[in-house]
Order: sequence, then structure tokens, then C-alpha cells
Amino acid sequence: MMLMKQLHKFYSKADVPWVQQVWFKYYSNRVPHSQKEVGSFWWKDVFRLKDLYGFITTCQLGDGTSVLLWKGNWAGEILIDLFPNIAMFVKHPDISVKEVCEAESLDNLFHIPISQAAAVELEDLRTLAHSFELSEDTDMSIFCWGSSMYSAAKLYKLAFLTMQTPADFRFIWKSKVTPRVKFFALANPARQIKHKKYAC
Repeated sequence: MMLMKQLHKFYSKADVPWVQQVWFKYYSNRVPHSQKEVGSFWWKDVFRLKDLYGFITTCQLGDGTSVLLWKGNWAGEILIDLFPNIAMFVKHPDISVKEVCEAESLDNLFHIPISQAAAVELEDLRTLAHSFELSEDTDMSIFCWGSSMYSAAKLYKLAFLTMQTPADFRFIWKSKVTPRVKFFALANPARQIKHKKYAC
């Protein structure tokens, strides 16, 4: 949970020395999650959570420097899934949204010739590209609970949302024994309470 908090600080480009240093040293003009692991063992441990982070967040475009056009969740749907035919002809699948906006022509981003189905999707992509504008703000990550603020409690709740508590654990927590006895019992899952009639 704490490592995820650090990763959120990184993607939010928080005004923290280590965040600014990592961006400057490793990811200047690059989309971090399209690069190989770099840096210290501590940073690698943090950065390995990027797939989980992408799963629980959507992208709100700012300057577009840290959002992948084809693989980023910024348009309500992943574009590689929305436009599968034209995606087969793309030259750089890890191109950022900003790089696309700065391209002289959208056609230059694809290998030619393209199929008829891809040509239809290219026009749809062109319409989508004209429908948004970038700003000078930092790209923002919105969590699935509808906020750009990280919450360890909400992430914890999300992680265990579909998990069923074992019956023995429920019995222990509902019992009237002192908390330290409960903690001891839960810390020793091999101990099964077989005779519930003797519980206090």
C-alpha cells in the first residue's frame, strides 16, 4: 500500500526531490511504463506496481507526456482495442499522446499501404484526435473510486472486495475473548477451533 502511494507521487510529478530526480534522470521526454526497468532496487520495487496502478486508474490528459496513445486508458477505452485494424499498421505502438499531437501528419505514424478497414478506423481516430486539446498541466490519474487522491484504505477495501472471510476467522472475531487472544489465534492459522461450544 505504501509503495503504491510512492508510485502515485511519481506519476503526479509531486514537488518532492526524489520524484523530480527520477523524472529528470530516467524519463525525460519518455513515457515511464513503456521503458525497461532502470534505477535503484528501491525504485524498481516501486515501479513494478505500474500495471496494478494502470488497472485501478484512468488518465486525465494534461500535457500528454506520460500517457500512451494506444495503450493508455485516457479515452474511455484502450485505443488498441477500439481501433484494432489501424493499430496493426502503427510504427511506434508506445508513442505518447503528446507526440501524436505534435506530429506533422497523422498518416506518417503508420506503415503504408493500409487496409480498407484500417482506413475507416483512421478517419475515426482523426476525429478523436481533433476532439481533445492538451494543456501545460501534468497528466492526472483518477482512481476507480472517483478521486485523484490516493487512499490506502480504499485500495485495501478494493483488494478484498470479493474475498470471502474463512468461517473460522469470522467465529474468532465475533467471540468475546480479549483482542490479544484473537490476534494470537489469527496469527496461527494452523490452529483450528474445533469445539466452538467451549468458546467464551
